[in-house]
Amino acid sequence: MSGRIFLANVGANASHRFASPIFLDRTFEFLPIPETPDIPPPHAVRYRDLRSYNRRTEDLT
Repeated sequence: MSGRIFLANVGANASHRFASPIFLDRTFEFLPIPETPDIPPPHAVRYRDLRSYNRRTEDLT
């Protein structure tokens, strides 16, 4: 058996200040685990590089 498990950080994780918001229509915007500033490119992915799922023209900053 093979599969994938996704852990979603949606409105529940208190270990950091980035809790993914849950909107009134019950949708949410996924915010990944906070970026680590000491990881150099090209391995680092920054929030400014990620597109919003709900608003495709915006990044996650």
